[in-house]
Amino acid sequence: MVEKKDNTSFPERLSNDEQLTIFQKAINKGYSNTVNLFDSIPFYETTQPKNHPGYLIKNFDIDDKASDTHINYTAKIFIGSFLKEAKRGKNKGQQQIITRFPNQTDELIVRFIIKLATEGQSFLSGGHVSVAFSLYQIYEEFKSKKITRSYAEIFESIEILSSSLTDLEWIDEFGKKRSCKASIFSDRRYISPADAPIDYKGKKDLFCVTLHPTVTKAIVDKSFRQLNYDRHMILSFFLTRWLHIKLTQNFTWANHYLDRPFHIALSNIIKNSGVKPYSTINHDIERVEDSIQELVKAKVLDGERTFTERKYASAKRKYTIDAVFNLFPTDSFSKEQKIANKLVKDIKHKTGYSELLEYINQKLIHLDKMTLPRFLLIYVF
Repeated sequence: MVEKKDNTSFPERLSNDEQLTIFQKAINKGYSNTVNLFDSIPFYETTQPKNHPGYLIKNFDIDDKASDTHINYTAKIFIGSFLKEAKRGKNKGQQQIITRFPNQTDELIVRFIIKLATEGQSFLSGGHVSVAFSLYQIYEEFKSKKITRSYAEIFESIEILSSSLTDLEWIDEFGKKRSCKASIFSDRRYISPADAPIDYKGKKDLFCVTLHPTVTKAIVDKSFRQLNYDRHMILSFFLTRWLHIKLTQNFTWANHYLDRPFHIALSNIIKNSGVKPYSTINHDIERVEDSIQELVKAKVLDGERTFTERKYASAKRKYTIDAVFNLFPTDSFSKEQKIANKLVKDIKHKTGYSELLEYINQKLIHLDKMTLPRFLLIYVF
C-alpha cells in the first residue's frame, strides 16, 4: 500500500541542484523522460477552434501513482498571443497581434525542450526548472527528424507556449480543492552565452524558459519515467504520440511473451487526449486504428495480436456505442518497459547527492588509474 501524503504545497520547489541530477540522467542519447500529469494535460489543438470565448474547458482523468489515487481534472486552456510584423498589404511593416491555441508543432517543441532538460541544458531558477536553448538547436533537431519548420514558425511556437495559460483544478485524495495556473513555458527571456548557467559554446543569445510547475513536482516526487524519444519523434499523428505516451506511462507489465494486453476504450481516448470527436463513432475508431498501425510500424505494438472489440447498445441493437482496443507489445517495447521499471525502482531510493556520486564514479572508470589514486580523484573532483 502506497503511503499517501498531503500535497498542499503544490506546486513544490526544488531545493538544490542535486535533485535535478536525477531527472537529467537518461540511459542514452535517444531517450528522454515523460511526466504523468504534465503529459496528460490536453494543451494542444489538432485544429484551431473557430468560435470560443478566449479559452477552452477540457476534462480529463489520470491515475496518480505518487498518491495511489484516480484523480479527475478540469483544465481551462487560455489562448496565446504574439506580435508579428505584417509582410504585405496595407498594414505592411506594422505589428499585428496573432492569437491561437497551442498546436501539434508546439507539442513537438515541448518534447524537445524536455529532452534538452534531461541532457544538462537545465538549471534551477526560483525553485523550478529552466532550460536554455537556441532556435538553431530546435531547427536542426527538426531537420534531423524530417520535420519542416522555419525559424519564424519556431519563434511563434515559443511565444504561444509562453503566453497560453492553463488553469488546472482538481480535488486531491484528501478531498481538498487544488489549482495550478501557469503557462507551458513561463518566464521566457533572453540570456547571453557568457551568462548561461550551462556549457554552451554558441555565439548568439539563448532563449531561456521555465518549465511548467507539474514538471518540478514530478522531479520532487520522482514520478517521471523513461521515454524512447527517438521513436516518439518519428510518429506522424498527434493521437499516435499521445497513445505512445500512455503506453509508456501505464503499460508497465508489458511482456511480449504473455497474453496480457493493454486495454483502452475509445471513450477514454477521446476524453483524455483532448481531440475533437468526428461526426460518427466509426470514423473515430478508424482514426485510432490508423494510430495503432503507426505504432505497429514503429515496432511498439504487435500487429498480429492487437485487435479492436466493438461495444454495442444491446444484443438486439447492433450499433456501436464504444470500442476497446486490445494492445499487445513487441519484444522491443517490452524490453524498454522492463528497463524503465528498473530505473523507476532505482530512482525511488536515490537522492540527488547519491546520483551525483554515481555519475562521478562512472566517469572515473575511464580515467587513467595511474594518474592519481581513485579515492584522491574523488576528493579532488
